[in-house]
This record gives sequence, structure tokens and C-alpha cells, in this order.
Amino acid sequence: MKYEYDEKELFCYYDEKTIYGKLMTPKNTTGELPVIICSHGYNANYESMAWFSRQFAEHGIASYCFDFCGGSVASKSSGSPVEMSIKTEQADLKAVIDQISSLQGIDRNQIYLLGASQGGFISALVAANDCKRIKNLFLMFPAFCIPDDWKGAKGQPVRETIDFMGMTIGQKFVDDLPDFDVYSYIRKYEKHVKIFHGDADGIVKLSYAQVAQKAYPDCELTIYPGEGHGFSRDYDKRLMEEICSYVQQNQ
Repeated sequence: MKYEYDEKELFCYYDEKTIYGKLMTPKNTTGELPVIICSHGYNANYESMAWFSRQFAEHGIASYCFDFCGGSVASKSSGSPVEMSIKTEQADLKAVIDQISSLQGIDRNQIYLLGASQGGFISALVAANDCKRIKNLFLMFPAFCIPDDWKGAKGQPVRETIDFMGMTIGQKFVDDLPDFDVYSYIRKYEKHVKIFHGDADGIVKLSYAQVAQKAYPDCELTIYPGEGHGFSRDYDKRLMEEICSYVQQNQ
């Protein structure tokens, strides 16, 4: 069954920051709804996750996709990319979870996270620090490579700005990188995790997902042959259907 749904702009606020996003809510449902909060990757924005949010709503699941503050050159949220870091994006996602879980009609016991690339890395860190509230975790080619990619920058001369992958970021990004064993940290999240990764990903190697799978107490890794950093629509549909089926079966 496919549901009609409402799509509306919804802002989240904290610490004088404004987060822009869109809430997709299925119509003609009864009871409180599960919700999937979708986090985009580096230099992307809510639009990269909006297709998934709309599909979830059509399957009777509420969804929210949003822009991290300073998360891209096209972000509608407050803040600049030079102020963005792994820590600030964790704070953004926590604020979103707080506000979305408090909405009328949302089941606060069914809060799911879906994150892509850097958004997947952020979602994994937030879930590990908020194990009770996050029911399950879905990760698309999560960028667990970030600490390794940037470890050479630690201890180097301070740079006011850094041009990286089409966006100018600041020294804050380097300063705020995790200084702990990420895999030991995410192990704290003991609920079910699903990771989706292409075996032709040239940005985040499949090996990072394989290490994460072993780190998590309960994790399923789905490997898409020939897929890179970003899936073709056919595999997007498979991923979406698998997530919808899982959420529906666990309501």
C-alpha cells in the first residue's frame, strides 16, 4: 500500500543555530508513526536524501531530511563551511533528534537514523552516544575513513581555510577530528545496524565497512556489486525497500 503524504519545511533551533529541513508525513494513518532521520554527506544537502524521505512516507513512515549547518555550499541552514566539523554536525543531528522526537504524532520509541557518507559517519557516532533513543541504524557507504584521510593534517601548521572536494572548510574541521578509536566507540551501539556499500567505491573503500561490521555487535553488511560512492537508482530502490520492510516488521 502506498500512502499520500504531506511535505513541509520544518526548522530546528539550538544554540542560536537554525537547521533547515523537510518533514514528510504519510496521510490517513492511525497511531504514532516511526520516523527516519536522514543525514546527507559532505558538501551535499537535504535534497540528496529527499528521494528516500518521500519513499519512506509513501510506505507509511515519517521522515525528515535536513541541511547540516555549514555542511555544503548549498546549505539552507545557518553557519559557514569554515565553521563545520565532525563535532558540529554531531550537535546538529542531536538537536534534530530532540525536536523531531518531540513532535505530535511521532513515536519517540521508533527513531531511526539513515546516513550517507559523512552523514553516515556522523549518524554512527551519534547513535553510539545515544543508544537508548535510536532504535536502529542504517548507513550508506559511511565515511569511517575520515580519521585516516585527515590524520596527516594533525600537528601541521594551522591553515585558516582548506579547499577540499569543492568546498572551503576551516582549521576547525581538522582540530575537531576524533582523537579516539572510532571502531571501539561505535561498538557501544548494540542494536541492529545495516550497512550498504558498493564494492567499486573509490572514496570510501569497502574495507572500512567490513571493519565496522566486525566492530558492531549486531550488523549486516550488504554489498552492491559494481556500485561506487552513491548508488544507481535500482540499488537505491532495493535499499529503500529493505529499510521499509525492516521498519514495518519491527513496529
